[in-house]
Parts: sequence; structure tokens; C-alpha cells
Amino acid sequence: MGPMSSFRPSVLRLQAALGLALGIGSLACGAEVPICESPEDLGDGLERCDDGLVRRTKATTCASSVPRADTCEADPDADACASDADCTERAHGFCRPGGGFDGPSACACVYGCTTDQDCGDGAFCRCSDPVGYCETASCRTNADCGEELSCAEYSTECGGSAFACQTSDDTCAVAADCGEGLACAYDGKKRDCVEQDPCAAGRPFLVEGAARTAPAVVRADWGGALDLEGLRLDHLDVWTRRALAARWTAIGLMEHASVAAFARFALELCGQGAPSHLVDETQRALADELRHTRIAFALASCFSGGDLGPGPLPLHGVRIETSPELMLRTLFREGCVGETVAALEAGAGSAQALDPVVRSVLASIERDEGDHAALAWKAAAWLLDRLGEGGRQVVREEWARTRAGDTDASAPEDEVDLTAHGLPTKRERAALRRVALAQVVAPAVAHLLSTGRAAADAETASPSC
Repeated sequence: MGPMSSFRPSVLRLQAALGLALGIGSLACGAEVPICESPEDLGDGLERCDDGLVRRTKATTCASSVPRADTCEADPDADACASDADCTERAHGFCRPGGGFDGPSACACVYGCTTDQDCGDGAFCRCSDPVGYCETASCRTNADCGEELSCAEYSTECGGSAFACQTSDDTCAVAADCGEGLACAYDGKKRDCVEQDPCAAGRPFLVEGAARTAPAVVRADWGGALDLEGLRLDHLDVWTRRALAARWTAIGLMEHASVAAFARFALELCGQGAPSHLVDETQRALADELRHTRIAFALASCFSGGDLGPGPLPLHGVRIETSPELMLRTLFREGCVGETVAALEAGAGSAQALDPVVRSVLASIERDEGDHAALAWKAAAWLLDRLGEGGRQVVREEWARTRAGDTDASAPEDEVDLTAHGLPTKRERAALRRVALAQVVAPAVAHLLSTGRAAADAETASPSC
């Protein structure tokens, strides 16, 4: 059963858009490639420059602990293997469960590597446990890239990684070289600062139209002290844990940005002389987002094995809107659309999560974000009452922009399917968004424009899937 058939019809929940933002400034096109200063040896042929760039200096032979004596225990009726000894189709095979929290999941063979030659073209062997894995790469060491250029890591969607040669046409090397709301991405020819599709949901903090988040840093005060007793980790392989850590880090950064979004919204409501109940609900929502941030980073820290939290949130260009029309535009994007879509995502994740700790976390987020999205629609109705036909035109324009930006193009497959862990795939999230826009946002917009009021009962706008 997938998220589309199992999410709850309680209209509004949490999760909408995150990109790996960060930093200020960029390299000019054709500028000299930065020299790697004070490189830190990471072992296994890798080193990290002081700007955060990871590059591969030499090939290496990875250690292997396979075959192991342990037995893989999962769904005996579906298992393809019982131990590493059953995985003999290729070298460096090991048996692992297919990945589910406390639920049926078949054991299957996975094949790793110890040298680059085990990977074939387009990859090199990156050391891990119990054996290395083939990292996507168009180069294997700095020697493949020419004088003064590095075979350097870059980020792919949702915390993934790959390696490619730097070029003299690169406009960035790491995310910190880009402006807020942008990521340093590789398009197959060069690295450039681009807007990156979000891989996490929540109320976005929009600055000049782009979602802005803080960088992730090593710190324990946001999630390290939170008790997640009962969360299971022992059955998770390194690939699944890395993917879960990346997704929950992205969610944590989005939740952290939502704190800023609600703080700004509270100031704007006060500036417009809003009713006390709207300001009060906004303050409660801000406290909810603080709690969500701590929960997300606690999960990210558990899965990664180290303390993670948000760094400084870039505030350059942030505006407190004094125009009710501009305030309504941002509210429609951040709350009426962003949180409505996000809320349905959290509901889908809660229905799918097999681990009781994760299921409880997502159910809590679902309830809170339902309230937050309802608040957005109520605030929009209050602004519409003040603005009259001018406000209705703003809503029409924003709704048209939202529909124009929604395409039916198929989202790419995820590298690791985390559905059983409460995190829908890209394709499922795209489908949830289409359902949310058609069955929740569209009727809510029609009601708002025809009556000037938010729907009295959120359930009347609920989709039935």
C-alpha cells in the first residue's frame, strides 16, 4: 500500500520544500580554480580542503569484512539469502535486509567493491562497512583532471554525492560560494549555482522568491539531548542510514527555516493590526516548529552517528512586508500552498512508517501542520476582507502561478527507497502535490474567492484517496 492510498483525510499536515542553500559570493566565470588550503586527510585516498571541498587524491584498496558469519533475519518467505555465503554471483557480496522498520523485509544480496576496477566505468570504490561501495564519478583521482584541477565531490539531490573534475568554467566549488537559496550543482559540464529542487517538506522561508535555509553544522544543542528511546538502528545498513540522515537533516533545516517564517509573519500581523487570535496562533505555530526542528535533528544525529544542527540562517535581503498585498502573496505561497501540500506529505509518511518512533513523530507533525495550514487560510481570509477585490486579484494571480509551475513530468527515482521509514519517494511526493492542489487548494481557493472566508470546517476541503 503506497502513501497515495493510505494518507489520512485530515486536510492539512507538514512538509514542503528544501534546498541546500548557504553562503555568499561566487567565482566569476572562467575564474582561477581555488587552491586547496590546509587539506585534512580523511583516509582512503580522500582529503577535505578548508572550504569544505572533498577531493580524491589517489586510488586505494578498501578493507572488507565479508563474508561475515552473521545470519540475516527478515521475511523467511521472501528472502533471497540467509548469509553472506549465499551471495556468490559476483565478488564482495553480502546479505542484508531490504530495509523496513520492524516490518517484513526480504534479505537480499548486495555487491560491493575493494578497488576501483570492481566498479567499471563511471564510478570508483569508496570505502565503507562491511565493504566499499561504488560511488558515482566521472573521474577517479585528481590526476584525471589536469594540472591544478581536482576530482571533487558535489552534492546530488537529498544529500547524495558524486565526483567530477573541476573545470575553469565552474562558477562555484562548494555551496558556500553561492548566494542564499542556491546550491552548487554539476550539470555534466561544469559546476554552477542553481536553485535546487527541495527534498524535504515544511513551511518555506521565502526571501526574494527563493526558499532559504541555514547550513547543517556539527552541534548537539538542537537534537542531541532529545530522547528517542525505542528507535531501532541495528538492522539498518550504511546506505540506508546515510540516506535517512540526509533526509532528516533536510527536514530539520526546513523546520528551522519555518521558525523564521513564522517569526516574520508575527511581525507582519502586528504591523497590520491583526486580531489577537491570529497572532496567538502564529506564536504557538512558531513553538511547534522549534519542537519539530529538534526532533528532526535528533533523528538525523541518530542515523548519522554524530551531532547535527542548523548553522546561522542567512538574513541578507529579508523584508518585513508593510504592504498587505505583498504579505498576502507570501502567505499564499508559504502557508496556503506550501503547508497544505506539506501536511498531506506528513500524513502519508505517518501512514507508511513501520517504526513506531518515526510513526509517532510524523503523526505529531501532521497534527501540528494541519493547524498551521488552517491558520494560513484564516489569515488569508482576514487580509482579503481588508483588501476587497484587490486581494482577490492577488489570490487569482498566485493560484495561476502555482498551477503554471506544476507539471506532470515524472520525478526521478530515489537512490534509496525510504517509504517504509515514513519518507515518500520523489514520485510519490510529486503525486501528493498534484492531489493536494486539485483536491484541497483548488476548492479552498474557490471558497475563499466566493465568500471571502476560509472554509469553516477543514474537513470539507479534504481529499478522499
